[in-house]
Amino acid sequence: MSKDGRQTTAAIIAACNEAQTIGNVLRQLLRAGVKQVVIVDNGSEDSTSEKALAVHGMDVRIIKFHRALGHDVPRAIGAIAALRAWSKQDLAALLFIDGDWGGSFGPMLQAFIDEAQAVPEAIVGIDAGSLQHGPLAEAIRSAWLPVLDVASTCDKPIPCLLPQYVPRTVFQSVSPIWLGSPGAWFAATVQAGWVWRGFRGWNIGLVGNRSRSVSHNRRLAELIRLDARIAATHLGLQGDHISVLSTLPGREWSALIDYASSFCTGLKL
Repeated sequence: MSKDGRQTTAAIIAACNEAQTIGNVLRQLLRAGVKQVVIVDNGSEDSTSEKALAVHGMDVRIIKFHRALGHDVPRAIGAIAALRAWSKQDLAALLFIDGDWGGSFGPMLQAFIDEAQAVPEAIVGIDAGSLQHGPLAEAIRSAWLPVLDVASTCDKPIPCLLPQYVPRTVFQSVSPIWLGSPGAWFAATVQAGWVWRGFRGWNIGLVGNRSRSVSHNRRLAELIRLDARIAATHLGLQGDHISVLSTLPGREWSALIDYASSFCTGLKL
């Protein structure tokens, strides 16, 4: 427990060229009571890491890669690093957020953490009811809601959305490597008996909605659909025979596996 009686949570942030926003993200984490942070600098060519280290009052660990590792892989690396860094402390959970969020989202994030800590037996994500309109939101709904319906989750938490709160005890039965694919991660945790809950009080618009190119959004929508398909396949909901490695070639799995095997974490890997 922290001094104020709340459970200790470490944040994991994958950031690429987020020098303009990372300072605000860390200050909002402080407002939410989170002081331990791992930032995986995912091929930044700006001063993302330097800006992060300039924020006072936090224990910030930087893991820097000179090339981008693709979606989600840095998140898995950050989880492994955090579990290792604070292995001897009373760390209750990992909190996954993005490094490009704007706005004054600290109080909303604190409410998210408080609700998650009230259900320590569950992984907590953003409920589908928080989705706004647009092509990406529709891609998420069409890809993930059928999986969640069949998987019989209590709510409709979307595994590819952040924030996401994961109790540390999850990693006693599920490898953090699976965080490199939201679909594989969701399937592995469900198969291990973990419950997912959805937080309904998240205002996606409050953290900003950075505009992306049409081609970027198209690629991201395809990735969302592939991850949902991987979840469905691993849960036996469809008859495909697909591999995370072959289906998601844009993710640097070799870098993740090398990082995970470079030290002994005492975790299920």
